[in-house]
Amino acid sequence: MKTEIINSLALALFDIAESADDGGTTSNLAFDLAEKAGWRWRDDEQFCAWALGATEAECAREGKRRFLVNQVALSFTSRLKGYLGDRWAKIESGEAHPNDLCDANQLLIDAFAEVCGREPFFPWDVEEKMATQANLDSDFDTLESIWDCAKEQWAHA
Repeated sequence: MKTEIINSLALALFDIAESADDGGTTSNLAFDLAEKAGWRWRDDEQFCAWALGATEAECAREGKRRFLVNQVALSFTSRLKGYLGDRWAKIESGEAHPNDLCDANQLLIDAFAEVCGREPFFPWDVEEKMATQANLDSDFDTLESIWDCAKEQWAHA
C-alpha cells in the first residue's frame, strides 16, 4: 500500500478511535497501521508509560499527534537528503546543521503541508484572522516536535 494511503487510513482510524466504544479494537488497528507506516511507537517509552494511565480517547488523540510528527519528520528528512545529496553526510556527522546548507525551514513547511494537507500557521495568519493564537501555538509546538523527532531519526539512521 502506498504511504499516503496508509497515512490517511491511520489518521482516519485515530479520529474514529477517539470516540469509539469498541474495547480498543479501532485504536489497535490505528496503531498497527501507524506502525506499518513507519512510526515505531513501541520504542517511545515515554508515550507507552503515559498511555498506561490514559483513556482510549486520550491515547487516540496523542497517538495521532505523535504519528503526524513522525510522518512529517520522515518526509522532512527525505526532502533534506534529496536536496543535499552528498552534503547529507555533514548532517549525519554533526559537522553542519541543515540550515547551514539550505533553507531547511522551507523543506519542513513543505513536508508539513504534504502530510497535514496544509501549511503550518504563522503570525500573519493570526493577524489576518485565518487562525487563532491557539492554532499558531499548537503548530509551533508541533514544528518543534518534528525537528526533535527528525534529529532523533538522523542519529539512528
